[in-house]
Parts: sequence; structure tokens; C-alpha cells
Amino acid sequence: MKQDYSIRKNIKNYTLKDIKEEIDEDALILADLGYGAVLKNHYECEFNNRALNRLGRCTCIGRNRYRISINEQFLKLANPENVHNTIMHEVIHSLPGCMNHGKEWQNAAKKVNANYNFTPITRLHDLAEDKHYENYVKSNYHYSIECEKCHTKWNYMKKTKTYSACKEGRARCSCGSRIFICKEL
Repeated sequence: MKQDYSIRKNIKNYTLKDIKEEIDEDALILADLGYGAVLKNHYECEFNNRALNRLGRCTCIGRNRYRISINEQFLKLANPENVHNTIMHEVIHSLPGCMNHGKEWQNAAKKVNANYNFTPITRLHDLAEDKHYENYVKSNYHYSIECEKCHTKWNYMKKTKTYSACKEGRARCSCGSRIFICKEL
């Protein structure tokens, strides 16, 4: 296992410049693994403060130009290894054919996992791994819907049209049920 990348331990004061430096390091790692096309890419980065469950996002904004956004609260509350993992996850999306979580993306993630000592890069992050962030997310939900038949649950920050439709019996769960338990938390 190679360990010639740096995981910054002090992420609480991370700036966009720090994230950009880490993106550049991750691009070099990917180039070392045979993904040289990544070196042609140019990256912008920003903080995301809106989507609680989206820890990061990579958006193509032009030819070989990408914007990587990182959830600022996650950055402040998560452990450094998971933040580093999230940044690498997003940089992998900038590889050709990797804007989704299909075979190309999975192969690149497997290659990084096999050659570097990251926490495993996966398609989804289990918020329970970062208790402080999980508690922050839970404290921001104010509405809950649960299907009475299959017990699928959804949580919302705001009273949405979906919440109202479920409460009024105008919605249907994927299991076919129209009966929901709607709560204001």
C-alpha cells in the first residue's frame, strides 16, 4: 500500500485553497494509477451548505473543467479520513466515463482502494461513521413520513408538497400503500 499522500488532520479550519490542494494531490494519485487524462482537468471548488445528505458533488462545467463542492458542515464535523475519501470520490468523477457510479467509476475506485491506504472509497457514505455529522443532520429534520405498510421512512427539513400529499392521502408509496404516518418533529 502506498501512503505518499497527505491526510490533513486539521480539517476544522479547511479553506477552499486546502481543498483545491487536496484535489490536485488526488489527481496526481490517479495519474500514477494510469489515469493521465485527469492532469488535463481544471478544478474549481466551493462549499455546499444546502444538501445535508450530499457530502460532495462533482459537476462538469466545460471541457476538462469541473466544480467540486464539499459540504461545509460535514467538513467541520467528520473525521479527516472520511473527508479525504469524499474528495477523492469526487475527483474520480472527473475521469472520462465516470460522471456516474457505473463500471468505469467503480474500477477507478477499486484501483485506488487496492493501491492506497484510503478508507474504502464507495458509492455511498454511511453517516453513522461520523456521529457528530449524523447528529447534526438529524437535528435539522423537522418533518417525517413513514409508510404504514413497508415502513420506509423519509425525513425533510421543510414541509414539502410530498409531505402534504402523504398527509392528505394523495400519495402512493412504491409498495402501493396510500397510508402514511406523518409527523412534525
